[in-house]
This record gives sequence, C-alpha cells and structure tokens, in this order.
Amino acid sequence: MNAEPPGSPAEGSLGAVRAIGAFGEFDGYWTPALRAVTESVASLREALVSAADVYERRDADSAQGFSLGASRAF
Repeated sequence: MNAEPPGSPAEGSLGAVRAIGAFGEFDGYWTPALRAVTESVASLREALVSAADVYERRDADSAQGFSLGASRAF
C-alpha cells in the first residue's frame, strides 16, 4: 500500500528531487508568513472590537442624554 498522500512526490520518481526541494523552500517561508498573517488578523480583530466598544459606549451615552431631556446628544 502506498503511504504517500495523493499528489506527493515519491522518492526516486521523475521530478521528486525538484518537487521535494521546492516544497522545502516553500515551507521555509510559508510558516513565518502564515504566523505573520495570523498575528496581523488577531491585531486587526482586537482593534475592531475596541472600536466597536467605543461606538457602543458613545451611543449608550447619547441615548442616555436624550432620555434626560438633552436637546443634543453629541
């Protein structure tokens, strides 16, 4: 039974050395790049959640101003 996943280069097959080398190069820059993208997305999420909290707080303060009879909330 073949233990290699479909599409994987089999050792000794035509092009295997080149494919394995290409994968090694790809893996070398993919892992740090994936980590950078993941960290950037997490930072963006934090910024958006923070901005949403500010707007919710502002809107709640505005609504409270209207309920107290203020002519203008902002």
